[in-house]
Amino acid sequence: MKSERAYLEHILQCIRRILEDSSGGKEAVFASPTLQDAILRNLQILCESTQRLAETSKNRHPEVDWPAISGLRNVLVHDYFAVDWEMDHHPTGPSSSGARSEGVAGRNAINLILSSQS
Repeated sequence: MKSERAYLEHILQCIRRILEDSSGGKEAVFASPTLQDAILRNLQILCESTQRLAETSKNRHPEVDWPAISGLRNVLVHDYFAVDWEMDHHPTGPSSSGARSEGVAGRNAINLILSSQS
């Protein structure tokens, strides 16, 4: 098993890669399936790494919605058709009626990343 520090560094590396891959803004990401795949893969790895953090570490950061991150990982791995790059930009989530709450968290995370690059 890897050390907690290794997982934390991996999480930071994924964040840096996502920010780099989305640096061209929403239009560039929407236009590129390759960028979308890279961003989604790094989100998946980031989420998986957070699941491997100790509960004591997570408890020290209650401001982080750990269950939503875990749920996002499940959507990215098991329900990847639910990922919608043309998401609703309202902070409460997507406009599609059948969206799961994990999909809402994922769309909000993707939207936050992309809007910071615009």
